[in-house]
Amino acid sequence: MRLALAVCSGLALVAAVPAGAAVITDWDASSGLKPDAVSPAWYFGGDQDAVLAGGALTITGRTYYEQGPETTPPLNTLGGFDIEARLRYVSGSTSLDSRDAVTFFFSQESGYGAGFFIGDDRIFLTSDNLVRGATAYLDTHGFHTYRLVVGAPDAITHIASIAVYRDGVATLAGSTFSSLPANGTDQRIGFGGGSLYASGVSDWLFVRNTALPEPASWAMMLAGFGAIGVASRRRAAAASRAA
Repeated sequence: MRLALAVCSGLALVAAVPAGAAVITDWDASSGLKPDAVSPAWYFGGDQDAVLAGGALTITGRTYYEQGPETTPPLNTLGGFDIEARLRYVSGSTSLDSRDAVTFFFSQESGYGAGFFIGDDRIFLTSDNLVRGATAYLDTHGFHTYRLVVGAPDAITHIASIAVYRDGVATLAGSTFSSLPANGTDQRIGFGGGSLYASGVSDWLFVRNTALPEPASWAMMLAGFGAIGVASRRRAAAASRAA
């Protein structure tokens, strides 16, 4: 009985996520469904369609999927968030407002947000949706897993950290939200086409939440695994004595 309780405790802790982190609804192309068909938390926007075929979702032009205040449950990102997607850039153009054809973004009030754009063998951060930030020049035509990590905004400055990883390697980092309101009410995250003025094509395999347990949760989880080990040893010792 004790062993079962310890196992259950350990499994519950493995599933823990940071209390303040937003939980994004996962989508995977292998489901055979578009994001808005998988969950009503995703909604479709834009002026063109997205085609799911050959195991990938192909997004063309100003087409995107979002989660935001209109969804159920509402998206709450004030505590920061950690999300990743596997995709490849196919083709596109850069717009006049420094955006590129493909994007993975977060916004929290009109005109204020963060994210990164993906173009022809380059990716770059944006601040307040328009200002181009740190840029990295690397292959974008093959499938890569991009991870976007946005910290909780500082209570006084409202500035938050932002980092991008590609295939597990830290690629871009900076800060954003220089004018972020203290409590944004229009929080949303999205992926797909980058701009009204940048036409492009991209293929997407998945988008998923990647929040991990906080240090305190890791400590509790390890304690739970320790309890499992102790219970197992006691059971083995009891069985040996009985024999």
